[in-house]
Amino acid sequence: MLTDAKSDATGQSGVSTLGAPAGDASPGEGAPSAPAVTMLCWCYYPHAGGGADRVMQQVAEFLVRRGGQVTVLTKTFNDVPRQEAVNGVAVRRVFTLEIPRLRFFSYMTSAFFHQLFHRDRCQVLHVNQFYLYVPLAIWLRRRRGMRVVVEVHGSGLAGDVPRLDRLPLGLGRLVRRAGQQADAFISLTRQITEELAGVGIARERIFQIPNGVDCARFAPATPDQRLALRAQLSLPPDRPIVFFSGRLSAEKAVDVLLRAWQRLRARCPEALLVVAGDGPLRADMEALARELGLEESVRFLGWIEQVLPFYQAADLFALSSWSEGMSIALLEAMACGLAPVVTAIAGNVDVVAHERNGLLVPAGDAEELAAALARTLNDASLRAQLAAAAIQTVRADFSLERMLKRYTDLYQRLAQSAQGRRPQDKKERRP
Repeated sequence: MLTDAKSDATGQSGVSTLGAPAGDASPGEGAPSAPAVTMLCWCYYPHAGGGADRVMQQVAEFLVRRGGQVTVLTKTFNDVPRQEAVNGVAVRRVFTLEIPRLRFFSYMTSAFFHQLFHRDRCQVLHVNQFYLYVPLAIWLRRRRGMRVVVEVHGSGLAGDVPRLDRLPLGLGRLVRRAGQQADAFISLTRQITEELAGVGIARERIFQIPNGVDCARFAPATPDQRLALRAQLSLPPDRPIVFFSGRLSAEKAVDVLLRAWQRLRARCPEALLVVAGDGPLRADMEALARELGLEESVRFLGWIEQVLPFYQAADLFALSSWSEGMSIALLEAMACGLAPVVTAIAGNVDVVAHERNGLLVPAGDAEELAAALARTLNDASLRAQLAAAAIQTVRADFSLERMLKRYTDLYQRLAQSAQGRRPQDKKERRP
């Protein structure tokens, strides 16, 4: 049984957690040899789709640095090679039909045929979604003797578990039954853990591994650095700046943020909202900003490769989402010393404690969001207090080192438990 003597920070008995972070030791320094892992990841560098995909890249490259063998099976893109090594990670972009209703199914089929016929040394198969991959992964597990890890990034109506109920032809039940045979699930938050347990996933197989950020890189700027960054980024030197970073899609509720911003202008007329990100609703959000008369106080940046300077140049971070897994942008902003004003939803409440390291507001409530933003912008002492606590929270509980160590420990345990296991042993369904 892959459990640890330590209890989870949430206090929920039975949920597996891994030990505290240790140094980045190589196998030659006494650490066990790193396992061979294959990851199924819909998007991967250089076309990562979001925070979950960036986490997978960080984990993959960390395993390689520790002497592991990592293969990523991802979808094709026209402008990149079908096969290449990215920082030591073997990236295979499998055949994918560019037809909306067939795109995912063609990728899934190609990935599993690749895994079936390429007899690589795979000890752990990491499926980056609780979806239709899972029954095929369990079939491969029985045939090849590998262990299967399923990672779940979202909860609530937009999350993996509720989405299974919307699949036709009883496919959701098929995926849930297959999931009960997986060797481990990775959960980002308490709500994801509860949703998994609610569909029959044994708690001892659920490992809560929250996202993490590089606190050496994402760190506050000095006042002089902050002024210099504002000049470089063409931002005003003396206006209060609220920053949002994320995909411009329905679950991020940027429309609520814009309506809150319209209300905020009477209380903080000099404040500037900077929105970084792209997505299907970008044109709609820009049109809404014009409709609300916000052209002079809202700036849309689109997708930007280097978001760090904007964190360091801003005063406050806002997140108006209806649903999140665990927002990488939130963690990065807090690590950079931005007090967060965010919605009180699963994922956010695992990170932000109201009045202690940020402010929480009800999702969808533009008036409450405007009031919380105004309060924080107008109270420098409160803003500094929340920012200091935010930095401490990320460094203590959400560091990149801590996250990577937990992934590595889990893979190592699974790989060790797979040694000597006979492929095609159909009677053995559980570790």
